[in-house]
Amino acid sequence: MMKTATYLTLLFLVSIHVYAQEIPEVKINHFNFVLGFDDLKALRESSFVRDTLAASETRITKINDQDTAYAAYLLGQSNYLELFDASGDDPNLGFLGIGFSVDKIGELNTLRKF
Repeated sequence: MMKTATYLTLLFLVSIHVYAQEIPEVKINHFNFVLGFDDLKALRESSFVRDTLAASETRITKINDQDTAYAAYLLGQSNYLELFDASGDDPNLGFLGIGFSVDKIGELNTLRKF
């Protein structure tokens, strides 16, 4: 009787491992933040940010089909901070977003099942 219980337990544990789905590793890809024009300009022109803190670049970025924005990027080894310019009475001023990523093709579809 003891052997049967041991074999059933092993069979159960093996079947769990075989049929269990692994949840893909989700990483933080980037943060984005909408700043006022003067704040973004001060960060972009800061020698500390440019020379000490991080690699950086500036460019015009497409937000959606109709809008573009001036953006500055502070680049890390595996992620980055994206800083957008809010002009005038932009309702997005102060908005913070987080972008996530997965490494392998198909992992996003796997995550949608959970």
